[in-house]
Amino acid sequence: MGFRVRNNRGSWLALGALLASVAALSPAHALEPGKAFHDYATDTWSVEQGLPQITVLSIVQGNQHGYLWFGTQDGLARFDGVTFKQYLPAHWIQSLAVTQDNTLWFGMNKGAGYFDQSTPKLLDRARGEKDVDPQTEIRALLPVDGRLLAASASGLLRLDRDGIHRDHSLPAVPLYSLLQWRGVL
Repeated sequence: MGFRVRNNRGSWLALGALLASVAALSPAHALEPGKAFHDYATDTWSVEQGLPQITVLSIVQGNQHGYLWFGTQDGLARFDGVTFKQYLPAHWIQSLAVTQDNTLWFGMNKGAGYFDQSTPKLLDRARGEKDVDPQTEIRALLPVDGRLLAASASGLLRLDRDGIHRDHSLPAVPLYSLLQWRGVL
């Protein structure tokens, strides 16, 4: 012999009220009351873990392997989720970008470069470019329509494996950042 529960709204409301009152009587804690919140999930990375320098000026994630790249005041660091590998010590890396062909580019306080099969290559002025200083400060990088543009102390530049080119679409005035919005630079 069993029993039947009738499906009426009053019974369900009474049951809900009963469960709510029981839950209110017993103390429940999602976190351990004596433990500070910051003790639960904190990961920090610093020079002790291999970061070249604590001032990170730029971060980008590579497309190919998903590494995080950090530009610091003492070089470039690749982070695989566990350890850092340092490149270009003593170089001030200010800006980073990954282009469609998975090339990692970096802008420095004195010049720019890219990675060619895990080897950093520093750029010189491109052939025929007389008014480009290859040691100019590269402040920001922006891939746009298959080109890599650079905001520099001497104006808008274009970077490619052949070197640094002047881009004449803007006046040669100091630039600090770049943004493409609705197809316009």
